[in-house]
Amino acid sequence: MDLSTGTIHNNKVWARLGPNQIFIGEIGKGTEEAQIIDNNILDGEPVHRFVSTPYGLIAIGEGAVGLVEAKE
Repeated sequence: MDLSTGTIHNNKVWARLGPNQIFIGEIGKGTEEAQIIDNNILDGEPVHRFVSTPYGLIAIGEGAVGLVEAKE
C-alpha cells in the first residue's frame, strides 16, 4: 500500500494498493474487514491520489478529478 497516495476521510484510510487496486480500511478495524477494489473509479481511469476536503473525498487521476464521497 502506498500511503503517499492516500488520505483519511470519515474515519477510513483510502490509498492505492499497487497500480491496479484501491485499499479502503476503517481505522480501528482489522485489515480482514477492509475493502479492496479495482482502481478504475474515475470513469474507467485510475486514481493517482486521494485528498480529503471539507466538501468530501476527492480522487485525482491523470486528466480526471472526481468526488468519491460527499461530506456527511
